[in-house]
Amino acid sequence: MIFCVVTYNQPQQLDRLYSSLWHTWGVLDKNNLIIINNHSNFKNPGPSKVFHNDLRSDDSIGYLSRSWNQCLLQGFGSSVAPLSDWVCLVQSDVVFQPGWKQRFLQNVEKQGSRFVACGPGDQATFIHIDAFREIGWWDERFCGIGYQEFDYFVRAYLRLGDRCAIQGHGGALTHNWNGLNLIARQREHGSGHTSRANPMLYAHLVEKWGDEICRHLETGDPALIVKWRDVIDLQFKEKPLPKEYNWYPHFYMDDERDYSHLYKAYTPLKRRSLDIKIHGFGWTEEPRPLDGVETRQLPVRVRIKRALGRAVGRLS
Repeated sequence: MIFCVVTYNQPQQLDRLYSSLWHTWGVLDKNNLIIINNHSNFKNPGPSKVFHNDLRSDDSIGYLSRSWNQCLLQGFGSSVAPLSDWVCLVQSDVVFQPGWKQRFLQNVEKQGSRFVACGPGDQATFIHIDAFREIGWWDERFCGIGYQEFDYFVRAYLRLGDRCAIQGHGGALTHNWNGLNLIARQREHGSGHTSRANPMLYAHLVEKWGDEICRHLETGDPALIVKWRDVIDLQFKEKPLPKEYNWYPHFYMDDERDYSHLYKAYTPLKRRSLDIKIHGFGWTEEPRPLDGVETRQLPVRVRIKRALGRAVGRLS
């Protein structure tokens, strides 16, 4: 298992998350713990591999689908010969409950789960390489922190059926869960942003899945909540799913690596697709040290110009 943590201005929560993993999973180091940092207020909680999205401004509202894709790239390393069969995508404001490892492994053994999502939302999402090949990347057109999990969970349900266990939002999107409690959320401080603050994201969800499905996903009405699977089954069991286009292949702007070759055409990945047949995700370079004083003293426009120059150079 490789754990990929996304953090934003939460050093104390990150420290507690780290401690909970250390006591429930075991030794953590750069081989099994990756941290994607999205804020200048950061303290490394312990041995890990850290990637700083240093050009992201501190007042950014967030971009979780992109952060999750970074986690998948770093965590699996390759879709042909992955670094680990399982990658866990986790937000820094959670802690892992005592005994969660045993409950998780029992679920995998008894239920055959290849995807386990602990809510609310995408607080902690366990993805097996087989599930990743079926579901593919997170949709980066959800360019904020809302509704990317609705989209990904629906796709997981349609691709995997009972091989996925989803806690979801309350009753909405819950599937095959059976009380599989693995995490608890630290609530005293968060980003302060909600999906309701950006109706554009919900509009994209509706455009992609249709009004009827979204009415059952984004609801507190018990009569609608319990029927969300019926509505999705009715519409999508007999026709293809929407294609998952990757719109931003070059713009991990503060990272030297060229990720563009990993974003081929559309997902989901298939065993005989170009992504898997030709391209691994691996590399050997260490990340640039972006957290130094010298880097942070550069004007933002200079840093952006350098990053754009790298991106343009890859296209030429």
